[in-house]
Amino acid sequence: MTCNEQQRVPAPRVSPRQAAGFSCQFLNVLAGRRPALDLERYATPRGWAAFCRVRRQIPNRLSETRIRRMSCPTEHTAELVALIGDGRTRRAMTLTFRLVREGWRLDDCAVLTVDHNRRRRLGAPA
Repeated sequence: MTCNEQQRVPAPRVSPRQAAGFSCQFLNVLAGRRPALDLERYATPRGWAAFCRVRRQIPNRLSETRIRRMSCPTEHTAELVALIGDGRTRRAMTLTFRLVREGWRLDDCAVLTVDHNRRRRLGAPA
């Protein structure tokens, strides 16, 4: 066997759990538990702009952050839904991660307000 015929080691598959770990870091920045100093490297330019927009939308520090759901519509995309709250209001946040050569990077995020008054209760008239 010559040097050119050496077995190639396959590249390790990057798990979507890494995207979930990065989402926890972004949520910790929103909650004020971690500084945002080196977090920009885990986001695309579009994702970092969206994250900065979300930071401006949330006026108070968050008291609770929870990841509720994660899905992978394609093998290069991971979408996470998190619940965030500041004690008075609860909101849902979506984080979209894209797999690039360096690993998972935040590509987009948005915040939605959860309105509990508009929910239809069981047994209530329509």
